[in-house]
Amino acid sequence: MIGDSLDTHVVPDGRTGEAAEINEHVKSGGSIESREVIRQTADGLRKFLLQNAVYDNGSGGFAIYTDITDRSEHREALERNRKLLAHTEQLADVGGWEVDIETGEMRWTRGTYAIHEVDPEGTFELSIETGIEFYHPDDRATIETAVKNCRTHGDPYEIELRLVTAGDKKSGYVPLASQYTTATISSGYEAQSVISHSNESVARNLNRSRHCSGIPRITCF
Repeated sequence: MIGDSLDTHVVPDGRTGEAAEINEHVKSGGSIESREVIRQTADGLRKFLLQNAVYDNGSGGFAIYTDITDRSEHREALERNRKLLAHTEQLADVGGWEVDIETGEMRWTRGTYAIHEVDPEGTFELSIETGIEFYHPDDRATIETAVKNCRTHGDPYEIELRLVTAGDKKSGYVPLASQYTTATISSGYEAQSVISHSNESVARNLNRSRHCSGIPRITCF
């Protein structure tokens, strides 16, 4: 490839304009700290994180391509699932939540906030511990054990618990389901473990809601 441009081999059709823009930016003395690009490889199109810089007053330069295809696909899959769950929440009384196993950070969807009668813009501090407090005292040991086994061993669960909302509204037994997902991220990115929902669980909750009108349902994603 001596004397030939790398771009002619790796830049796919339809991306030449983007590549030319990047080259002009670098030639003019600029640098790119990080930019996602699509490049052609022996295994087909892959998504890379491009980082480059110039040296010797612009007479030379280098580029670093980091393959982030798997990470990107995982992120996009989670985003599709979030959108699917948000759409499902508009059709049925369901909600979803997510826990990052490594950090303990917890997130609720708006549907889950509504089921618990909590203002998502309010002062409520969300955590695994405060979330468990919404369940009937006699049921808390059940959810604590289920969450512990899910975090420690990756065991999924489907249980029914009594919910007490922030407005002290006591519901019947609320179905609660989980799936544990581990995403191993290569190329310098740390592994992430999350309790995650699947399209199947969303569809199952939606199907149940059609037959059990008025019963809130919560799945974690």
